[in-house]
Amino acid sequence: MYAPDGDAMWFTGSIVVIMNQKRRSQRFYSEHSSTITSMAVHRESGVVASGDRQEVPVIRVWNPLTFETHAVLTGFHRRAVAHLAFSPDGKNLVSVGFDKFHSVAIYNWQSGSVTSYTRGMQMKSFYIDYNPSGDQLIQCGNEMIRFWEINGKNILFQDALLGGRAKMQGFLCGAWIGNNAVVGTADGTLYRFVGRQLDAMTLAHNSCVNCVSHSSDGIVTAGAD
Repeated sequence: MYAPDGDAMWFTGSIVVIMNQKRRSQRFYSEHSSTITSMAVHRESGVVASGDRQEVPVIRVWNPLTFETHAVLTGFHRRAVAHLAFSPDGKNLVSVGFDKFHSVAIYNWQSGSVTSYTRGMQMKSFYIDYNPSGDQLIQCGNEMIRFWEINGKNILFQDALLGGRAKMQGFLCGAWIGNNAVVGTADGTLYRFVGRQLDAMTLAHNSCVNCVSHSSDGIVTAGAD
């Protein structure tokens, strides 16, 4: 993950580390009081969201250049924050909790309000993100891919249509080619969807696909092989 100025970012313990690779120097965001479990960055605005683990976890939205904290979001989730992702316009932030149902919340983070929420999935959840238009979410978990439609305060899901070709397994990560979702799997295959229908499968790695990133040129994947 990278800050808007190109510095690398990662979290360890309760600290976010920001490293300038040319100067070999590091800076630290240390406003969390417990172990950080998730992080997201909005590419255009550069703001960062980080969530932690405690009885009532905290999500902090902050500037990685000045370390100014813009918002502190708490009260909805329990145990920890598993995933975070900004909407394409940067106004909203989706989060998934570590509670039994992996509850999903959408925040207007500037006002600090929860605009939508729902139960997620009881299976282990690995990933969530917005589609490019910001009106849908994709959530990946153990033997489950769900497409969520955001309609005002309501979030409704439909499961992916995998057909007979697909293998039920861990679905670990995702990205987008235009409006088509691409999901990375535990056996190294990429699944491409048109809508929620599985359209194509490509073996990309000899082991699990750990992450997928997209740009205007296509997608890049990283595997455990």
